[in-house]
Amino acid sequence: MDQHKIENFAKAHPGVAFPTYLHVDHSHASAIRDAIAKSIDSPELKGLALVKRLRAAATEVASLQGDAPAFSIGRLLSERGLKRPEKVYLNWYRFDDIDQIGLADLDRHLSDIWYPGTDDLDVFDDSAAWIVSITHYGKVWLFRR
Repeated sequence: MDQHKIENFAKAHPGVAFPTYLHVDHSHASAIRDAIAKSIDSPELKGLALVKRLRAAATEVASLQGDAPAFSIGRLLSERGLKRPEKVYLNWYRFDDIDQIGLADLDRHLSDIWYPGTDDLDVFDDSAAWIVSITHYGKVWLFRR
């Protein structure tokens, strides 16, 4: 998680602790990246090529906008018949900068964690059976294995 997000959260929510999260180490991130590549039948892909292939396999959720005040990843998952996990992963780049956070915390504080205009964010669970992607311009995409 970028330090400036934690600092901005503290300014916006005095006395409230930033949601608990875990930054995934390099070897765990590599394993996650490999599992996602396999889930889209492209085990050899890494980095930007993986991100592009994932986007090509996803479907735009045209009815949703990531920066809408009522947007909820948990609700999107429920509406699509997908299990709402307790914890989710946040991919900030090319599946090499990953954090783990509670889904409830992410939904509650999405506007403090994902910054429209600058962040592209992929959200997924341990199964990698689904990935919700939010572009820096707010478009929402859903990949389902």
